Amino acid sequence: MPAIPKSISQASRRPSRGPSPARTAVNISEERGLRLMHLGDDAIQSRMRLDRPDELSLAYTRAMMGGLLFQPKARDFLMIGLGGGSLAKFIHRRLTRARVTAIEINPQVLIAARTMFGVPQDGKRFTALLGDGAKLVRTLEPASYDIVLLDAYCGGRQVPAITRRAFYERVRGVLRPGGVLVVNCIADQPELRGYLDNLSRAFGGRVWAVPTPPDDNLVVFALGPAIDEPTIEALQPRAVHWQARLALPFRRWVRDLRAVPHSSELRRIPPTKRALPPAPRTPRAAAGRRQR
Repeated sequence: MPAIPKSISQASRRPSRGPSPARTAVNISEERGLRLMHLGDDAIQSRMRLDRPDELSLAYTRAMMGGLLFQPKARDFLMIGLGGGSLAKFIHRRLTRARVTAIEINPQVLIAARTMFGVPQDGKRFTALLGDGAKLVRTLEPASYDIVLLDAYCGGRQVPAITRRAFYERVRGVLRPGGVLVVNCIADQPELRGYLDNLSRAFGGRVWAVPTPPDDNLVVFALGPAIDEPTIEALQPRAVHWQARLALPFRRWVRDLRAVPHSSELRRIPPTKRALPPAPRTPRAAAGRRQR
């Protein structure tokens, strides 16, 4: 594992070469019972409730747990983009048999996540790697993860290296056949249609999404080849189970789930009476600030 600087101030002494996710300065603030992480400006990167630090306080982070609808027996999770570690903490503490590997490119973010946001130290069930997720994913064992959570942004946009078809194909390679890639997207990004097309090509068109009001993000699920085409009949019992266990709105996500069409042709839905309808071609127009 790459060496981690001993302090945020030590990491910040690296020479600046312009905007880079690996070098962006981290600032922490608190207001109205919230602890906030900022990267380079006043925009909020992560937030944590001080009275309930393990809670998923944002709609899109909650929706990213929807991967369990498609792979309910998930044990091995890979996170690309740690941020304040809300998802990492939630999985580590609520899914007690799960193992989480998190990749974070910015050493200051990793330090802050552990010292200010309660992300656990490395152990049998949690490991944090400092490095570029687009590169490190090439070194991972094939078919070694059940769910991959992708949430890596810089300057309000997804890092370009993790939006290309070749990257999505590498992620598909580290997923088990019944695995799921879960991606947080900002719905009004001009590049979103291209990202979704790349994802659709890499996963053979097996791509679905749910909106996350009031965040106005779009959480996207790309399914491995061993997962059956989703229908309400198949997903509803899982939604009932996970909603009771984790107190998250899984049943609403099943209701709102839509197939993501490729820009060149609409996805075909299995001819079942209650199959999930296709998604509209145009993403939601507004998007809030991305936080995790």
